Amino acid sequence: MKKILASIFILFSISNVLAQETSVFFDGSFDEAKARASAENKLILVDVSSDG
Repeated sequence: MKKILASIFILFSISNVLAQETSVFFDGSFDEAKARASAENKLILVDVSSDG
């Protein structure tokens, strides 16, 4: 049972590290982001938050 839990923990740890490495943030205008996404054939993710 301990081996299974240790294996699951290691699997989640590795997947978390890999997910962090693939996040790339773009600092520019939305039009620049659209042009870059189109050139690289990728989607755009827009993250918005609010305090109020």
